[in-house]
Amino acid sequence: MNFLKKALLSTLITSICSVAAASENEVEKFTLKQAIAASGMEAYDTDQNNELIQNANKSEPELQRDLGENYGGTWIDYDENNNAFQVIAITKPVNLEKQAYVNKSTQFKIAKYGYPLLRRIQEEAADTLLYAYDSNNKQLIQSIDIDIPKNTIVVNASEKNFPKVISILKDQSFDLNMFELRVQEDSGVETGDLYGGTRVTYGLPNTSPGTWGGPLCTAGFNAFADGIYPVVLTAGHCNKNLALSHVFFNIAPSGQYSNSGDYIGQFLANKYGEGVDAALFGNTGNHNTHSAAILSPNSSVQYNDVIPVTSALVNTRVCGFGGTSGWKCAKLSSIDQLRNRPDAPRSFRLAIVDFCSLIGDSGGPVLSATNNAIGLLSSTENSNGSNCATVGGTLRTAFQTLTPYFAKVNNVKLLLNKP
Repeated sequence: MNFLKKALLSTLITSICSVAAASENEVEKFTLKQAIAASGMEAYDTDQNNELIQNANKSEPELQRDLGENYGGTWIDYDENNNAFQVIAITKPVNLEKQAYVNKSTQFKIAKYGYPLLRRIQEEAADTLLYAYDSNNKQLIQSIDIDIPKNTIVVNASEKNFPKVISILKDQSFDLNMFELRVQEDSGVETGDLYGGTRVTYGLPNTSPGTWGGPLCTAGFNAFADGIYPVVLTAGHCNKNLALSHVFFNIAPSGQYSNSGDYIGQFLANKYGEGVDAALFGNTGNHNTHSAAILSPNSSVQYNDVIPVTSALVNTRVCGFGGTSGWKCAKLSSIDQLRNRPDAPRSFRLAIVDFCSLIGDSGGPVLSATNNAIGLLSSTENSNGSNCATVGGTLRTAFQTLTPYFAKVNNVKLLLNKP
């Protein structure tokens, strides 16, 4: 009997697809169209560009297979007329002209290091650096990343810790030419840990309707497990306190509070302890419509269709929806940042996007420029929670990509509106 059948026995579960409409007292939320415009990427959002991005996403596994250790990574760039083109980095000249994924706009760039090598070195360095501490017994570095276009491993840390980071890398015989140090003072705040306006709240099994002050998260994508059980994906850290296992509607009139409404269901299949910030929750009453759409704020008729999961390419536009801050859009800056969290036994590999999010946004859906599902909002560097009330934003958000979760929980499939 699998994990869902054990948890649910013979009771059919369903999920939440929408939540209470925005209140006048909530942090102002924005539609997807407003967020795209604010990101400055509206000029790039053409059918031609989106088709190229989608084809590049689909062909990436084949590209990695064909090039092997010579593969230096791939990303999207734009010419002076805002036309997208794919860049493929290689460590030595190869002939790929006959491959279907190469077109007349494709550009090749020679890279010093292959992407597989960068990944291996990144993980070796992370094993030491992510678990090292400074003189104040604080984490020495915040994260370790790969900058694919720059072909380098990036260590993000407080500037005062740079000398110790360099010393450790030298002592471990790492090639310092492969590394770049960048200032990052904030390790990121999990956006479901503290109070803030969002769509769901969670608590103890005996939590009564009308209870105020529970922690908050956002429902992500609707899905089915074993082809029959409706479930919802959200951030795994929402359930890192295993005692808070029951999910409720948040019916608070203000975005700064939570008020437990009807009971929805329990968390399931949480992979937070395995380094993947994703989990499911279901519903034990078949009370809620299970829809293949993301409901936008401000209007009950603004929907965003859910279409299949895809990988994400650096430099492409992504958009995320959080229950507190609504839609935000910006360029994807990384797909490879390793971070550890003190309450988890393993590090997390997260993607980084250049928009801010707020407490309560965790678990919200992240979409590619072509509206493919790609991830769940995880944490924000906007630690004071007050700089993100306008469209766009300038700080950074980490999100968990979906592919690693589905690799671990392979009986779960997204509920889709488009094949």
